[in-house]
Amino acid sequence: TAQLIQENRLMRDASGNTLPWLCPSIPANRELLLGGIRNLARLGIQGIHLDYVRYPEDRGCFAPATRQAFQDRLGASVSAWPADVLPGGQHAAAFQKFRRDTITSFVEEAHTLLHTVNPSIRISAAVFPTPDAAASRGQDWPAWIRSDLIDFACPMIYTENTADFAASLDACLAVAPASTLVPGLGTGADDCQLDVSLAASQLALVRSHHLAGLAFFAVDDELLTAILPGLFRK
Repeated sequence: TAQLIQENRLMRDASGNTLPWLCPSIPANRELLLGGIRNLARLGIQGIHLDYVRYPEDRGCFAPATRQAFQDRLGASVSAWPADVLPGGQHAAAFQKFRRDTITSFVEEAHTLLHTVNPSIRISAAVFPTPDAAASRGQDWPAWIRSDLIDFACPMIYTENTADFAASLDACLAVAPASTLVPGLGTGADDCQLDVSLAASQLALVRSHHLAGLAFFAVDDELLTAILPGLFRK
């Protein structure tokens, strides 16, 4: 991290503070990640899962590399940076589209790379469940599915409220086919720790919609010794 900071390769917030995220507008950062994906693919794995393939909400990125890349896209300089690209700024809408396009282009590069190495490797991504929440992070995952850039999405529906889980699931189904959705259940997330009963309720909802599958976050002792045995006890 110290080296990345020294090389100005991390994101920055609107105040210029460094964020612990790689700036996606820097080619070296993209190649770093793509190189790792390429090496894994050559080992014969079955799939690649993209996590954190997004921006950290509206906090980033306002690094110099992002500014230059956006100005190149805009075809003009932005004199009041970052004010002109923040909500209410004259280039706010264009900047939000730039963020979506930047992340989408990385997913496209990963997809192309994987299919070049081994077309049978499946690619997935952890995504925010509602399109609005995803859009605020530059994560246009419904478009990734429509363009066949990913085989399936894993909406992170980490909530202990079954009604909220159902609502988020419906929001996902409104923008993507059931066959492309593998929702994540928050059995061990920071703000969501499902017990067996809650996990069973959410599992039932997943099954009722005939989705592609489900995922648990995360694989830990609680999941392995309590939740899974409880869910599948005969």
